Amino acid sequence: MKNYSIVLRLLRLLLEERLFWAALTLVTLASFFQPLRPLLYQYVIDHPLREGNLPALGLWGAILVGLAFLHALVLRGQTLTTQTLAWNLIQRLRARLFEKVLRLEIPVLEKYPTGILYTRTLTDTQTLQGTLAETFLVIAGEILQLLCLIALMFVVDARLAVLTLLTMPLGLLTSRYFSRKIRASFDRVRLYIGRTNGFLQEVLQSRELTASLGAEKTLWARFSRLNRLYYLSYRRVIGYFALFFPAMELVTLIGLASVLLVGGYLLYLGETTLGRLVAFSLYQQLFFR
Repeated sequence: MKNYSIVLRLLRLLLEERLFWAALTLVTLASFFQPLRPLLYQYVIDHPLREGNLPALGLWGAILVGLAFLHALVLRGQTLTTQTLAWNLIQRLRARLFEKVLRLEIPVLEKYPTGILYTRTLTDTQTLQGTLAETFLVIAGEILQLLCLIALMFVVDARLAVLTLLTMPLGLLTSRYFSRKIRASFDRVRLYIGRTNGFLQEVLQSRELTASLGAEKTLWARFSRLNRLYYLSYRRVIGYFALFFPAMELVTLIGLASVLLVGGYLLYLGETTLGRLVAFSLYQQLFFR
């Protein structure tokens, strides 16, 4: 429940930004381009290409190139607006957080090292900016694109659409398993980077005392331990990502092989067309992406 309340608070802050609706509009437009392209490929393969109509084939080729350029322009606008929106929000959050830290009482401040407060104010808000710009703001467009994909797949061929959806639980289970592992690993990374920042802050503030006591070796050993723990935590994150992407690629290939096998059999029986088969192979890859 705590995570959902944080998401709702961020949504309320996003709604206060002027660029929110412009960014949402561009994200929505961009979400319709990807599902539309395989449908156009299907038409071109089944009609102008199959019929040998070269003028129509050239016309549709020009249309596809124009749509690709238009899609690129929409994506550029989407990136500019979402990044600007995220930075505007993070600027406000960082100012509010610093104001909150200044109002904290001394006993509360003594419970947290300086590096932890530094990490929460700068590093964590920087991470949040990347999440807002690259994930949170685009999730509405991804949901729309997924719904559009499912609808178009059933319109093109309901049998192949059902076959594609049958592999969906495997992808969801794989994604959920790795998301939990990666989230826990990132929590450890945040913990150790906060401890490292706090330790460095304390050492730099008392460097004269450190030199007079000759504690360099002790402090170096402690820093090496924190640095090692931080390195191991981040290496664990990298390891999970190195397993996650091949696992999802394997799920995608299983679904694609199933679609091609059944679609090839239907093509042999004359119950589908080559254009549908090509379109579904593209839909299937977009679906699991």
